[in-house]
Amino acid sequence: MTAFLEEALREEDRTARRIRSWFALLFMLMVTPPLLVMGMHRGWFASTFAVFTLVLDVVAYGVALLLYLPALLAVVLERRVVATLLAFALVVTGIGGTITLQYSLDIRVRARFAVEHPAFAAAARLAREGALPGLHDYAGARLPGHLCFVAADCRISVIGHARQGPVLFLVDWMGWPDDAIGYAQFPGEPPRAGSTTGSG
Repeated sequence: MTAFLEEALREEDRTARRIRSWFALLFMLMVTPPLLVMGMHRGWFASTFAVFTLVLDVVAYGVALLLYLPALLAVVLERRVVATLLAFALVVTGIGGTITLQYSLDIRVRARFAVEHPAFAAAARLAREGALPGLHDYAGARLPGHLCFVAADCRISVIGHARQGPVLFLVDWMGWPDDAIGYAQFPGEPPRAGSTTGSG
């Protein structure tokens, strides 16, 4: 009877640890996407917080580690290979992926455009339909609230003209005193070069 009770308690303990490890994985899965969004919207952070962006980076990565490490430990202690590999993959994706997005312009631009393409297209459509007053003003037209995330300044502007119409521009990174890097939408064939200089 005692041996049976001990075995039952051991099995109950194993089940509880297994449940804890799956909850830890679920928690890690919830922490990872906000970090990746932070990486993809590096331009907004830099434009909004300027020199304090590095401080925010340190705080964000510190908080991420404080959240990841206990969860990772809970999974590793369970000694289940698949769960442990998944946990390490989430940490690498969350921390490494975010750093890569923040500091590799080419990767960030391509990843962000792929993920947020419908929003970019919606902003361009509204501009081309004339639904955004002030498009030709120096600062451009203010975007509707649900599309603000596509531009660091929540605006879309005209930075030049192609044969088929105006070239639209969404700011990804605002510089000082008057500079910006962002996404341009050409009404026809874009120039062959990967980057274009414009003014508006």
